Amino acid sequence: MKNKIFKISVILVMILTMTMTNFVFVGNSLISYALDNDNDTNNNNIQFNTYFKDEKGNRVPSTNISTSNEETLLYMYLNVKQEGYFNGTITLEEGANFSLIASENQYVKNIENNTIQLFNITAGTSIEIPVKIKPIREETYPIGLLDVESKITLTGIYKDSSEKDKKIKATKLVELKLTDEVAQENIINEATIITNKISNIEGEEKRVVQLSWNIGLKNNHYPMQEIMAKIKAPILEGKEPQIQTQVNQNNMTSYHYEYKDGSSEIKLINEKKQEGTVNWT
Repeated sequence: MKNKIFKISVILVMILTMTMTNFVFVGNSLISYALDNDNDTNNNNIQFNTYFKDEKGNRVPSTNISTSNEETLLYMYLNVKQEGYFNGTITLEEGANFSLIASENQYVKNIENNTIQLFNITAGTSIEIPVKIKPIREETYPIGLLDVESKITLTGIYKDSSEKDKKIKATKLVELKLTDEVAQENIINEATIITNKISNIEGEEKRVVQLSWNIGLKNNHYPMQEIMAKIKAPILEGKEPQIQTQVNQNNMTSYHYEYKDGSSEIKLINEKKQEGTVNWT
């Protein structure tokens, strides 16, 4: 009776079976790694606030955004209550998990290096400034940035009827939580037969089947912590297949392979580095 050798190569090549119908995909899984009232500043005539808005238009200090979305809106509120005028800037401090992109508000002179330069705002003016923001995505990503409070600082000069320059400063916190739905349809689990033939191996005719098996997360919308896939190989004529593996981890840092009771299981792991970063892709 002919011996049968089945070889597995994950990602690049997986050698498994005579035909795809001999195999049952047992399963796969993936584990993936969001208000205050308007506050007075250090001057009673200047009010400042920052916030997001929920689906009903209510102000909220935090929000969730899917990493598949490129942009969302953050709002800045400024009120010069009685007299004089205010000239200043709004700055997103270091350590935030998003960047300030653009605003079409008439009081915004420009946005550069996460700083909004404002035109003069005169007394009796109350404005809300919508600002487009974009989540930060880096190949090596500090895992803590998936959910972090970001600091926004207002600084500038206020002149009242005394014509004296008064320094204004205030700080607010907002929280952008980066999320992604790891639904079944977002997981890549594709298998294709590359080779299915009889070969002479060490003087014996044996059937060799190569299967390319690709697993991962579509579009890299979220850094993967772990992904596992299991495939059940047939036991033919009372004999289990002989298994060989060749694994391309891509940006995953380690893997575990096990063949047991007719099933091959591959687990790819994206381990957190000592500095608290992971590979995004």
